[in-house]
Amino acid sequence: MKKNRLQHGMTLIEIMVVVAIVGIIAAIAYPAYQSQIERSYRTSATGCLFEMSHVMERYYTSEMSYVGATLPTMQCQNDTAQRYSYSITNQAARTYTLTAVPQGVQATDDCGTLTLTQAGQKGAAGGTDPAIVQKCW
Repeated sequence: MKKNRLQHGMTLIEIMVVVAIVGIIAAIAYPAYQSQIERSYRTSATGCLFEMSHVMERYYTSEMSYVGATLPTMQCQNDTAQRYSYSITNQAARTYTLTAVPQGVQATDDCGTLTLTQAGQKGAAGGTDPAIVQKCW
């Protein structure tokens, strides 16, 4: 008399199907994840530029000029230090431009250098094209 044996475990084909499915999901999910991380750091950088512009405006209110204004080290700069470097350019009595230059892994970002002027003019990718600015800001 033969007893029916119950099979336990998985076959090699079943394991290979699972590995293939996981590989396909990873191939789609990882680039989307990287893109989201890039966007989140860009958003942090734009917020930091706004914060810096508030510092510049406070300086102008007391000195009636932007000349001599320096940016203090802010928490937002520390948070994005490995992704962006910040500076003041085009600094004169009544004008300034704040810039956030991507660096490291963020350097491949399509938006490139982000700018903000004393008039609130936003810029990205080396220009002020409204379509690009809307996408990047």
